[in-house]
Amino acid sequence: MKQMHLHDFINRLRELEAEGFADELVLRFLSQHEPTRESLAPYRHFDSEQYARNLIYRDDVFELLLLCWRPHQATPVHDHDGQRGWVRVIEGSLSLINFDRVRTETDLRQIAEGESSPPGSVVLIERNRLVISAGQAIMEVTAPETIHRVGAATTGAVSLHLYSRPIETCFIFDLVSHSCRRGRPRVYSRFDAFA
Repeated sequence: MKQMHLHDFINRLRELEAEGFADELVLRFLSQHEPTRESLAPYRHFDSEQYARNLIYRDDVFELLLLCWRPHQATPVHDHDGQRGWVRVIEGSLSLINFDRVRTETDLRQIAEGESSPPGSVVLIERNRLVISAGQAIMEVTAPETIHRVGAATTGAVSLHLYSRPIETCFIFDLVSHSCRRGRPRVYSRFDAFA
């Protein structure tokens, strides 16, 4: 594994962007490279209430975030609105639970931001569980649909998330009421790595 300054890391991602941002090339790069801890330090922020999404870089093709997790913090069950995504765990380990949508009685494309589907309209079943350890990289989101929950496996964790085609909204699923709502991913802090 080669460590590099965050600016060099982002510049290499921009080169991959110019080459078409092919899934396997991006995964290979993330598997073999990691930003130095020192260059990630300004983006390393935790929240006592929930995991923290710290935006490092964003353009029209991709966004890069550093997610900081205290023990047992996790995302809600959510999708990525058709985007592609990769994760590299920097510290600790992450638990990833994938779901399949087995029934939908509502056209989800018609649900506006802040609106919810009726109870019982979206049924999910668990497909599998993975644990991703420090130093590992995977493609965690594939089009057309990925529904999952991500969280710190046992201890806290720090992970680098790369998403192609930044999104403004996604669906958040309620496994109890079998419904979903369209919401905005919350960003804990925003930075410009090239400021």
